[in-house]
Amino acid sequence: MGIRFSNPIGFTPIPVTIISSFVYVALFVALLTTHLIVPSAPSNNSPIAGINLTEAWQDLQHISGVFHPYNSRRNDETRDWLLRRIERILASNTRGLMFDRSKYLHNTQFRAAISRQSPAVVFSDVTSNVTFSSEGKKNDSTSDREPGVSVYFEGTNIFVYIRGSEDGDQDWWSTGQQPPEKGGVLVNAHYDSVSTGYGATDDGVGLVTILQIIKHFTTEGKKPKKGIVALFNNGEEDYLNGARAFSQHPMSKFPRTFLNLEGAGAGGKAVMFRSTDTQVTKAYQKAMYPFASVLSGDAFKRGLIRSETDYRVFTETLGFRGLDVAFYEPRARYHTDQDDVRHTDVNSLWHMLSASIPTLEALSSDMSGSDSDRQGSDAVWFDLFGRILAVFELHTLFALSVALLVVAPLILTAVGIALYRVDKLYIFSRKKQAPNGDDVDSVPLHGWKGFFQYLVLLVPASAAVIGLAFLMNKLFGLPRKSQYAEEVNSPTIVATPRHRSQSISSGQPLAQASEEQQRPGSSERQHVEADEEATERTSLLRSDRHTTFAHYPHRNENPTEEHALDETKERKVYLGEQAWSWSLPGWLWILQFLLLSVIPIILTGEVALFFTSATSQTLADGSSILLPYIAIAFFTILLLIPVSPFIHRYTYHVPTFLFIAFVGTLIYNLLAFPFSPNNRLKVYFDQRVDLDTGINTVSLTGIKDGPYLRQIATSLPSAAGQEITCVDSKGRLGLQECSWHGLPPEVVPSISPLRSEIPPEFRYAGWLSYDITHGNMTRNEAHITVSGKNTRACKLMFDTPISDFSVSGAAAEDERFPKVPTEGSKELRLWSRTWEKPWHVKVRWNGGKDNDRSFQSVGLRKQQGSGHGLNGRVVCLWSDANESGVIPALDEVWKYAPTWVAVSKNSDGLVEGSKRFLV
Repeated sequence: MGIRFSNPIGFTPIPVTIISSFVYVALFVALLTTHLIVPSAPSNNSPIAGINLTEAWQDLQHISGVFHPYNSRRNDETRDWLLRRIERILASNTRGLMFDRSKYLHNTQFRAAISRQSPAVVFSDVTSNVTFSSEGKKNDSTSDREPGVSVYFEGTNIFVYIRGSEDGDQDWWSTGQQPPEKGGVLVNAHYDSVSTGYGATDDGVGLVTILQIIKHFTTEGKKPKKGIVALFNNGEEDYLNGARAFSQHPMSKFPRTFLNLEGAGAGGKAVMFRSTDTQVTKAYQKAMYPFASVLSGDAFKRGLIRSETDYRVFTETLGFRGLDVAFYEPRARYHTDQDDVRHTDVNSLWHMLSASIPTLEALSSDMSGSDSDRQGSDAVWFDLFGRILAVFELHTLFALSVALLVVAPLILTAVGIALYRVDKLYIFSRKKQAPNGDDVDSVPLHGWKGFFQYLVLLVPASAAVIGLAFLMNKLFGLPRKSQYAEEVNSPTIVATPRHRSQSISSGQPLAQASEEQQRPGSSERQHVEADEEATERTSLLRSDRHTTFAHYPHRNENPTEEHALDETKERKVYLGEQAWSWSLPGWLWILQFLLLSVIPIILTGEVALFFTSATSQTLADGSSILLPYIAIAFFTILLLIPVSPFIHRYTYHVPTFLFIAFVGTLIYNLLAFPFSPNNRLKVYFDQRVDLDTGINTVSLTGIKDGPYLRQIATSLPSAAGQEITCVDSKGRLGLQECSWHGLPPEVVPSISPLRSEIPPEFRYAGWLSYDITHGNMTRNEAHITVSGKNTRACKLMFDTPISDFSVSGAAAEDERFPKVPTEGSKELRLWSRTWEKPWHVKVRWNGGKDNDRSFQSVGLRKQQGSGHGLNGRVVCLWSDANESGVIPALDEVWKYAPTWVAVSKNSDGLVEGSKRFLV
């Protein structure tokens, strides 16, 4: 018999392998392309009315040229630049307006001479201040909370009110009137950076996006329906201070919805990762290139990503409804010197800008006042290849899930009944009686075996993949240079095919039997076997095929015709399939495969890529690396399950390739160094100076696993030969802190001509001054005055918690912000908008034996009638590292640490100088 060509879409190994592999590869390529490639900015410099991409990029270059944390002189320069830049935008877009620069820069409010005819009003808020607190961490052993932290902050926010067509022309904020009933929309970004990062994406892109938003909505014909407040807040990086300060201004009563623009990476795509409800999420559907996942919000809620944004203040404190949009990878560059314009591009800027303007237009136009006040329903959302955003209510998903749980069993029951009536319900049958009615000729079907075989094989294979994740965590502990090397390390075990199916118990899909013919030469081999003389060892079925009910002969009045028909069927049946299967359509398996695979692969693949990208470098934050490994294993199983019903038809090429990939990536993960200049290990720097003794200590905080932290420390010249002490970090759980005697800082300029001759430790004492007087002799009360040179940030650290405090000049207490948590405060942070301004603080504390013991521990005796004592430290912070030589220890780390090291701040100040106090 000659060689016959196979059906190219039949259910046989080559078509199944090629077609299913092509589907997987095509979907994976599409998913990776969507995830990694940022949509290109248009060649047209003004793709949206009023905006200018070249101008926006130049603004970003200017903003991110230096470090500009709140506690730095460059922060003031950034603020003044923003005010001038806003003035130029409004001057170019609004005719006939006159600006008073002196009022603009120094007063709390600046607006055009005739405000009621102005489309925009600019506020320079240098009076709002806020006092608030944060609860302490829970004690794992007792479940009680530790004392918390209190904060006094003086804001320097800038915001622009763009009047909406429905807002009217009243200046309600200056007359004490209520804002328009329908409210408006807030768009927010912060203009401070961290002390170790240039802030290109955190939050420079957000800033220049808002500048272009102001330009767009003040362009003729683009006036919004409801007013928009464009907020440039200052102090986000240190405790979300700026957003809280905004809550003290009358304009904070106007917005109902918001769009928060943030950054936690360097470049890439901006993801919409949090939303309050379904209705505001639908506004993001207007984005040109939506990129979003609802699971990212869940990750934030569960603390998997240790960061926070102003979204928290807007939702929890102000009660707004809105969206959080941020850049999120690579996290190794977050808060480091690689958060600069060299590691982002105009495409990333365009991605955020092209999403923000349509979203704001939707929020300003589509939501009525009543809807804005209503608490919306929880939403589920995800994008499809960066082009379409799917949004529906959570209870809709719940209802759909319940419906499927009810309908699916009913459908299966109906199908089972139908098969039973036609005597084809083989899946639950152990054997079937032959057509001639002879019990001796019963045909074994092994139906129950087939029913459970799939699960029996799937569970151990899945367990092996999960076990591999634990093994990688144990052996490697650290993510490699690329998370994709680890992802490839997982799938091979699941993809272990049974190449040939020989009974109903094989677990094939419904269309397992096809029109496919036997392999070339198989029919000839069967004919040869049929002609051989039978012996006692000869199989009754010859080709060792399992007998099935369909193989038994039926009585026919024309044996010759029956034999010819059976021979035709046999030639069209693939290997050991049942003879009746030749009449089934051979392409039906493709339809089944597409139904089972396409949607699950798209949804699971998008989530897998996003989750692994967002969490693969969180080990440096103190998070467990086991979670990303488990996630990779879990997503691998979900991605490969759709192909498992078809895997027995695969040729050996695919599992061989996967096995080789598994071995290769395993060797790579075992041998490769885990970090590189493009995927750096982040460590946290700080320097603490005891201004009483002159002792200064430099510390680096980082991962516990491996010798990396000590290796970094020993690479520094000043640490050579010193004893490096490493202990568990108290401020960053899960990390280790290594410290040594450091180079003396020069954060306070000295004009003394003998400066070079005076040892640094003798100059420290003048950096900080304080005065403490005991208040009422019968009450635990003290008055403390604190000031620091060349700084506007200090704090009071108490050995025992205080129960109350007040700061001179503070605004009236806001009931939304408790000054002191229930357990008291052991730290009071003080932020001033004025350099070297003294703070006058009154504190109260509860008496107790603990206070007495702490008082006596320093060698003093409590005076009779003076209540209980209080002791602690006065600390001032310095955060400006723009000039070389100011913080030599940090310069040294930047210069001599390995290229695979990234440096970030460990706390609010790069240098903290302290003196001890006793009351």
